[in-house]
Amino acid sequence: MQWLYMLALAGIILDRYSKMWALHHALHKPIYYNNWLTLKCVFNKGVSFSMFTPTNLQQYILLVAIIATVLLTFVIYTWYCMRQGQYVLGHLLVMAGAVSNGVDRIWYSGVIDFIGIHINQWYWPWFNVADSMIVVGIIIIIYQTYILDYYAKN
Repeated sequence: MQWLYMLALAGIILDRYSKMWALHHALHKPIYYNNWLTLKCVFNKGVSFSMFTPTNLQQYILLVAIIATVLLTFVIYTWYCMRQGQYVLGHLLVMAGAVSNGVDRIWYSGVIDFIGIHINQWYWPWFNVADSMIVVGIIIIIYQTYILDYYAKN
């Protein structure tokens, strides 16, 4: 079980390093790798897809408080799942991504996104390594909750 914590910590370190790299290399000039991948620093002040972007300090504090409350609730839920003997890799990936994005939110007043995937002029919303950890973690949780439980019952 200890390797799960190490994996989550490695994910946080990878995300922090990749964001520092992006700040030093892709802040002022985008890096075009090919026809579908661009690296460019974008500061996301809102949440997913820049929704709920705060326009003043009170809204920013409220947004951070809501995110912290959701994260704390998820930590408690993960602890409960772990005590029940459940596999919590997905939970830890979600938490690692949320913590690393939370560090950005506190240090930079927004999350550093820098990976852009596009086809011609159609762009997927900018994202980072932490966002990828959150998505993979959610996929694992859904798989465990619905697929594995379904087959265990049948």
